[in-house]
Amino acid sequence: MVTNKEFGRKVGCHHSMASRIRAGKRLPSVEMMNRIAEAYPQVTVNEMVQARLEGGAEAVAMLLRRRVFRDLTPEELRGAA
Repeated sequence: MVTNKEFGRKVGCHHSMASRIRAGKRLPSVEMMNRIAEAYPQVTVNEMVQARLEGGAEAVAMLLRRRVFRDLTPEELRGAA
C-alpha cells in the first residue's frame, strides 16, 4: 500500500494534498495527473480525466485508491483473511 507521504514525494505534492486527493476532497490538476501517470503507469491520464468527467473528485479518488494507493475494498479484505 502506498502512503500519502510516498505518493506526495513521487508526484511532487505535500502529503496533506495527497490525503485530500485520496479522500475525494480535492481534484488533481491536469499537470498533477500527468505526474501521477508518469510515477504510476498502472493509471493513465485518460482514465483520470474520464473519472473526473463522470464523477468528479470521488471518482478520481476511487480510481487512485484501487490502482495507486491499493486500498483494499471490503471484499478484498474478506478474501485476504
